[in-house]
Amino acid sequence: MPRPAYWRLVCLLVICLLNRQKALAQLRAGESAPRFSLADQFGQTTTLDFPVNTPVIIVFAGRSGRAEAQQWVTALLQVTRPVRLLTVACTGWVPKLLQGVVRRAFAEAKPILINWNNRVADSYGFGQTTCRLVVLTGIGHVIIVDDGPYSPKRLTAVVHAITQLQANN
Repeated sequence: MPRPAYWRLVCLLVICLLNRQKALAQLRAGESAPRFSLADQFGQTTTLDFPVNTPVIIVFAGRSGRAEAQQWVTALLQVTRPVRLLTVACTGWVPKLLQGVVRRAFAEAKPILINWNNRVADSYGFGQTTCRLVVLTGIGHVIIVDDGPYSPKRLTAVVHAITQLQANN
């Protein structure tokens, strides 16, 4: 029979997992977006702070959502009006010893912000399931949170929201 210390550890792990899931579900439209700074694969730091002059679109992707994120980014670059588009690779699963290898794997891509500890992704409610697209106003309010793959219908909703934002400014 397991000792009491074992059960305390199991209970602690369950509580941590439940708290993480609760934190991931909290980002909603109308709320203020967290500020952050992340470095890209070239070592250049990008800071998201508000206010900014244009709407901001952030695309989060983990290992399993890489292709979906690429579809979103490609489509957004073709149709969106002036916006700040940030792509965040959530790489918290990568051991510290392999981070250089992962950074070099992104070397030929456009700048991708690398979230080594997933804290930024967690603060935006990204649970590593696929990809997450977040659209923010220039003052940092969340207007769209969309989990899942690119589709023309979803893209139309994003473009419409950005067009409305820019018309109101």
